[in-house]
Amino acid sequence: MDFRMKKTYSDKFGQFDDGKIKKLLPVKRATLPEDYLSFLKQCNGGVPENAVFEFLENGKPSGSVISCFLGVFEERDTHSIGYALDIYAGRIPKELLPIADDAFGNLILMGLKKRRRGKIYFWDHELESDESTGKYWGNVTQIAEDFSTFFQSLSPEFDDEPSEVDPFEEARKSGDITSLKKMLEEGFSPNQKTTKGSTIARRSAYEGQREIFEMFCDYGANLKDVLESAIRGGHDDIAFFAIEAIGYEAFSDSQAMLGILFAAAECDREKVFAKLVDLGVDINTKHKLGYTVRVHAMRHQSEKVLALIECLKAGGPGPPQ
Repeated sequence: MDFRMKKTYSDKFGQFDDGKIKKLLPVKRATLPEDYLSFLKQCNGGVPENAVFEFLENGKPSGSVISCFLGVFEERDTHSIGYALDIYAGRIPKELLPIADDAFGNLILMGLKKRRRGKIYFWDHELESDESTGKYWGNVTQIAEDFSTFFQSLSPEFDDEPSEVDPFEEARKSGDITSLKKMLEEGFSPNQKTTKGSTIARRSAYEGQREIFEMFCDYGANLKDVLESAIRGGHDDIAFFAIEAIGYEAFSDSQAMLGILFAAAECDREKVFAKLVDLGVDINTKHKLGYTVRVHAMRHQSEKVLALIECLKAGGPGPPQ
């Protein structure tokens, strides 16, 4: 099979080593399907030419965009399968292997065991359980029977077939404030999911549409969700607006806001991170898997946030707001 890629990690990190993947597999005596092994041998991960995939999630159209396929290499890199297994230990079912991620913190996984072997799944981090047992399937959706089917289904853009929320998304993409406001007044919700697998409000925050984002906030956008999307999109101005809209007092609950702090650390957004800490989110509060945000920043090689954490621990000031 011809795997059409924009970039392969075999060029950057070297060729795939079959022995290394066997040591990584979380299920004893598990083997990988031949089509996926062929992909690793040819590419060892990377960025595909076509990256859009669509599927049904709880009976509703959904979809996302591949950020990258993960590879197998010695370097401790965010694009490696070993790194993903470490980061998501206890958060994804034990018999699933992370093989790719998207831009919104979700994963594409492959089954390793019995009837699930070789099947492809989507792991939705927005629906993640608070339990860390590695047994929760409530946020996992099968999206393909095997790797070849999944890869061949990737497309350059989303299908334009009309659906309930498509006019809303089209108005957002084109920046049509008048149409968006009219639809909001008619009952459309900024928290509706689009065929891109994210909500209208989250996409506006992620893509830096400040005026549209502020309007969505007036119509009940989930502020914690859009705050995380603004952080992941690198839009500090929108993140600060969302923080103010949520209300400063809410950030004194470190456990409730820990996910936001971890997102800022993961994306190395040191100014937002400093603001969250200034508002009361405790950097010593542990994640449900037992580690602090400092460990999370180290895992993601977030140099600016790590420097800030060390400065804060030493009693120094953070960066200017």
